[in-house]
Amino acid sequence: MNDISFDLCLPDVRLGRIDLVRAALRIDVEHELAGFLRGPVHANGHVRTYPLRVPDGQAAALPTRIGYFEFRNDRGVAVFSLPVPFMPLLLASISEDAVVRPAMAGTTPDGYVVSTVGLRSVPGTSWCVPLGQLGDIRVTVVRDDHGDD
Repeated sequence: MNDISFDLCLPDVRLGRIDLVRAALRIDVEHELAGFLRGPVHANGHVRTYPLRVPDGQAAALPTRIGYFEFRNDRGVAVFSLPVPFMPLLLASISEDAVVRPAMAGTTPDGYVVSTVGLRSVPGTSWCVPLGQLGDIRVTVVRDDHGDD
């Protein structure tokens, strides 16, 4: 199966030299995702973009202070696990035909309570979790430079 390449966009909020997103999540996102980066991380003062590639059968995970976020490639299906309160926000940002596996609640082996949904991974498809005045978490499936999508 093909890798899924996507851009993960997070708010780039700083107070002087302090990265407020890193402080709030209590993780270094770039470090946690290092094995999946397909290029350099870009920041423009508003958004930090992480260009990622997830091979079939693997998952990029962010265990944060506010909950567990995971993107898994399951034979080309983009499987997202998010803290349960975030799932309605994600589902409101997509069309029903993008869902190939309905959202289900569960618990990770580490005890995080999550909701998981399977979505089509067609280049150009975008999903969003709004964070109010901070901006949003956005995932956009892209066609990568190797032709794997």
